[in-house]
Amino acid sequence: DAHRHRTHMRPEGRKTTPRGPSMLVADHVHRHRRAKLFFRILIACLAVALNSIAQSACSPAGGFNRNLSRLMARYHAIGQFQGTVLVARGDDIFFEQGFGEANREWGNPNGIDTKFRLGSVTKSITATLALNLVDEGLVDLSGPVSRYLPDFREDVGAKVTIRHLLTHSSGIALPAMSMDEYWDFFQRRLSTDDILEQICSGDLRFEPGDRFQYSSAGYMVLGAVI
Repeated sequence: DAHRHRTHMRPEGRKTTPRGPSMLVADHVHRHRRAKLFFRILIACLAVALNSIAQSACSPAGGFNRNLSRLMARYHAIGQFQGTVLVARGDDIFFEQGFGEANREWGNPNGIDTKFRLGSVTKSITATLALNLVDEGLVDLSGPVSRYLPDFREDVGAKVTIRHLLTHSSGIALPAMSMDEYWDFFQRRLSTDDILEQICSGDLRFEPGDRFQYSSAGYMVLGAVI
């Protein structure tokens, strides 16, 4: 898994020549559609099962657990799922079980306590937290970054707003580096100050608001604001 992620990761802004672009796009679309269909079916099955649980007040050790366990085991067997499933309502946990391996090299199985690298899924969480602060009046969407991070690079912080960070239109980007440098850098345990100083304080790629460019660096800055 680590090798696969390493192969596909690349610094933002670096130009690379993809191999077989049409085939890669077609494969990506096909995988996306299959995953989307699978999760729709899974969510529907879980919704029906939970409704049955609520109506019949069956115990967590009942037929629901056995059926769901068999269902997920089948998806895992055909390579369509690897991870941990948790089904709960409020504080009541009806089902929790791991499927597949957390580390294929060492053969460590997924369990209910396995920690997963969420990657860019955290951007959605960061955006939600930021907008909660906006609702509470603690953060202004039009406010400049310098208002919240006074030690941030002044000329950049005065131009970039919270809205720019949220919408990937800030112009802030990760510095150019080789693939190995990029991978090694993000294996380090960095403080928030280190992140801001070392990878978020370069020159802007474009004027804030001029265009969209996916920016992990921008969301690192947003995390620091929160």
